[in-house]
Amino acid sequence: MLFLRNLGQSIGMLSLLVLFSCEKDSHLSELTITESSNSQVTTNFDFSMHQSVEFITQSWEDHSELELIDIFNLNGIKIGQLSMKNTNLEINLPKAKSSVRIVYRYRDGSDFTELLPIEHKTVFIATEDITARATAISTSTTQSAFKSSSSPVCHTCITILNNASGETPFISSGLKVLSESAVPYWHHTDGEVEIHVSGTQGVPSHHGRQFIEINASSDDGTLYREACLVPGSTIGYSIWHRGRRGVDAAIIKIGGSLAAAAAKDTMITDNTNWVEYTGTYTVPAGETTTIFAFEALFSAQGVNDYREGNFVDHFQLTCISNDSDLDGISDENDEFPNDILRSGIVFSDTSTLAVEDLWPYKGDYDFNDLVAPYSYKAITNASNEVVDLVIYYEIKARGGASQIGLGFSLPANPDKVASISGQYLNSGYLNTAINGTESGTNSSELHFFVEDNVARQIDGWNTFANHSIYPSSADSINILFNEPNNISMLANLNPFVVINQDRGKEIRTIDQLPSSLVNSELFGTGDDDSNPISNQYFRTVDGLPWMLNIPGNFNWTTENTNIEDGYLNFRNWYVSKGEVHESWHDDSNPENVNQGRLFN
Repeated sequence: MLFLRNLGQSIGMLSLLVLFSCEKDSHLSELTITESSNSQVTTNFDFSMHQSVEFITQSWEDHSELELIDIFNLNGIKIGQLSMKNTNLEINLPKAKSSVRIVYRYRDGSDFTELLPIEHKTVFIATEDITARATAISTSTTQSAFKSSSSPVCHTCITILNNASGETPFISSGLKVLSESAVPYWHHTDGEVEIHVSGTQGVPSHHGRQFIEINASSDDGTLYREACLVPGSTIGYSIWHRGRRGVDAAIIKIGGSLAAAAAKDTMITDNTNWVEYTGTYTVPAGETTTIFAFEALFSAQGVNDYREGNFVDHFQLTCISNDSDLDGISDENDEFPNDILRSGIVFSDTSTLAVEDLWPYKGDYDFNDLVAPYSYKAITNASNEVVDLVIYYEIKARGGASQIGLGFSLPANPDKVASISGQYLNSGYLNTAINGTESGTNSSELHFFVEDNVARQIDGWNTFANHSIYPSSADSINILFNEPNNISMLANLNPFVVINQDRGKEIRTIDQLPSSLVNSELFGTGDDDSNPISNQYFRTVDGLPWMLNIPGNFNWTTENTNIEDGYLNFRNWYVSKGEVHESWHDDSNPENVNQGRLFN
């Protein structure tokens, strides 16, 4: 589930309540139930307002300079990250989300952004045409508001790699002098480029089937390329050189223009082998175009005859970036540049937890017995695995006399947890291991509590109309793993509650698998219609839940107000199995709510 980073937002609640007065007695609840009018569900709806979306990258291996892909929601929260070491990711997103922002980050610190629609449960992020898409975005007049801070087409490597060996246009045999307009990405001061096919006059190419001669029909021209690089970045260059009839020499020049290009190296090579010449160049501030020029110095024909000789092939640029902690992520893209165990941070949206606490009885169905916004921050390593997890939460309302413990589950082995800090476990009814996880469960179950009694956080109920609002404060727990975990496990971070210090009285969202510590004898009693054989859990006999997990802000109903009386489209939503009124919980839409029945 996804959650908003800012816990100042009010969020969802799930509460079962029975109330006579401020001294409501939960033990009498089954006698004081206010039934949901006409609320029977005729189909097995799961009441889920989230969906698991898988993000898959394609053709990443063709773009070694692409280091990371960040995924943002439209609120600007970074909810996921992909890398070449972890090219797939599962994220639990609100069903109402229509698109996400994708930011492609390169080793040189450059990036560009595009919006991708969420039309299915699988989103493919293609990288094979990344250069063309970057160029299109940079020239568009209708760019997203999330425009990249740096130029989306200026990269250290991806543009210059095109036609690096003069493979275009295709020459059938021999050699050919062409207009520079016919040779993509290559230019010559004389307007002509000479291309040789491998094997012509006994000279094999170094790379591919074609290579280039520096001068075509003149003695003193300059062959060059232009690159759009990021000012301040340091790049490495490489080019292969060979003499034609003997020893040839040429100069490598680099600068912001042909006139300003300065000599960086001299290539002197005979005609027996190709030799690689390399170097580095730091792009000066304000240099929007960088020229890489190759100028003949002499050839075996003679000092003053440059027209023949000086073959070049396979010109390349590589990114040179700092990696202080040697974790494989450049400092420019590393949130923890001096920590080899950590490199990234992802957040979730805020989710609403709204609980009815009288399971297996339905209660008054006001869903305010517990109202708790929560979200997470995950710290990842260079392989995009989770190493630390911070869960933020806040108790906004507790509209009942029951003592409620709040916990979470993850699909992981509890032995992978080194420690949990920040828990409030003082009531003595929970059994916890030394690492802070709940003990006595199966090895595949990881359960932990943030509070064993949420009343610690808030003095009053915050559910009665026209009463004082009791202040609450945000809190958090920190989970340190002793072994990295696949980041997709966060899509299955699930909340649950325990009622009145009875560990077996556990409540979760509909059909969520309970822990092995639940009292299974309560299934099928009271109003509960759970059936473990068919994996049906925490449903009433008319198909309703005891817990809701609501994305975004949620303004809960007042005490003893059925949720259907406060949220007028709640019933229409679940009867349609979520086909209509997907945003039934949006209280800014007057058609959704009866404001007089809401607490705030």
